[in-house]
Amino acid sequence: MPVMDEFKEEREALKHGTLKQKLGYFWDYYKWHLIGGIVLLVVVVSFLSHVLGQKTEVFYAAMLNSTKLNQEGSLADQFLTYTGIDPADNQAILDDAMRISFDYLDELSIYSVQKLSSAVASGQLDVIVAGDDLFAHYAMEGVLSDLRDSFTQEQLDALSPYLYYVDRPVMEQVIEDTRKSNYVFNPDIPDPTRPDQMADPVPVGVYVESSELLTSNYYFAEGDRIVVGLMPNSSRKDMSQKFIAFLLGME
Repeated sequence: MPVMDEFKEEREALKHGTLKQKLGYFWDYYKWHLIGGIVLLVVVVSFLSHVLGQKTEVFYAAMLNSTKLNQEGSLADQFLTYTGIDPADNQAILDDAMRISFDYLDELSIYSVQKLSSAVASGQLDVIVAGDDLFAHYAMEGVLSDLRDSFTQEQLDALSPYLYYVDRPVMEQVIEDTRKSNYVFNPDIPDPTRPDQMADPVPVGVYVESSELLTSNYYFAEGDRIVVGLMPNSSRKDMSQKFIAFLLGME
């Protein structure tokens, strides 16, 4: 019997068949279409959920060698609220997963250095926050932005009690020395708080250990004081300015 005739007879029989017979026929002939449709639906829903649920990154800070103390609140969300940005659709990342030791470069230190370097090179990183011992490495190696490129003189005047300086000639010598093999970071660094004792003082950081917001949420190793430095290639310098003002309780 031709296939089309068999199909017509089966369809005619199903008109008078039971619900179970009809469902069985549908499953036999259309199960793969149904399974394929379900799989496609799951993939589409998963993709849309990921895309629609993904928050926009508006700020990224590397909280070097830090430990989060307060697991209940989110300093990042408090910062967004301070700036008037909705945390429901946006995120500020305060990355406390990087551990760097220049005295003992273990696997975690190497990974952290690579991660930090990648974030800097891509322009993703806006600021680093670190204890002043670790901060000195990046400050003296010319990694950080001259704050005069990001702040007005009026803003710098307001920040003057908190500014961290490097002496340009010393920094340039350190940069030159780091190009030499087997160089050990041990320069004679002028007091970062005494620009009057420097030949060419450059403000590259802001001391923020007075911030109760910060110290109640994070503990920083590698130094007695905590410093924030800006990245030269960040496209969100306005957010970096607001982050410092947020931490210091400034308007």
